[in-house]
Amino acid sequence: MWSAAVPQVPSEPRLEQPGLLWEHGYHDRVLSRDGQLQALIDYIYDNPRRLLIKRQHSDYFRQKDIAVAGMVLHAMGNSRLLQLPRRVAVRLSRHFTHDELQRRCAELLEEARQGAVLVSPFISPGERLVERLALAEGLPLVRLMDTGFSPFYKPDGRYFETCAAGTLLLLTPFEFQSQRTALSRQTCERLNELATKLCLQ
Repeated sequence: MWSAAVPQVPSEPRLEQPGLLWEHGYHDRVLSRDGQLQALIDYIYDNPRRLLIKRQHSDYFRQKDIAVAGMVLHAMGNSRLLQLPRRVAVRLSRHFTHDELQRRCAELLEEARQGAVLVSPFISPGERLVERLALAEGLPLVRLMDTGFSPFYKPDGRYFETCAAGTLLLLTPFEFQSQRTALSRQTCERLNELATKLCLQ
């Protein structure tokens, strides 16, 4: 009597954690505006260059925990920026007039050109302006993040280039959460207080 072997159906791979569909750190995007697709294509083509830079400056792109101001903070970038003798907390009120904002912005940038490190979560529009101008000049920054670093986090855009140059330190007191929450006033105050402590230590 003739018989055929029953083909074996491969078993489905088991997930490391029940209910986990995607790999840790997976991040998908929905394209919602003109130019996003081209930006993603450019990002992919630029990957080899960024990989080479990361390998050349691996210490700046490695997540680490550092003890500072009586706390343990998660860090990425040049932690030696905290050892420089002058650090200036950047806190600019939303109620500043245009002239007040321009004057204070110019003062902060000049301090950074003279060797000071600008420290801030860079939340208000005025603070973000200071950050953009400082990044464009390659001035030293310590940026306080309102979220933790994902397992595969790396800075992008201007942050990537500044991190590679050793003029950026990213710090956060928070653990990574996959669900992003709205920035609260309490979180803003906590980060601004942290900036002040880092400048006083």
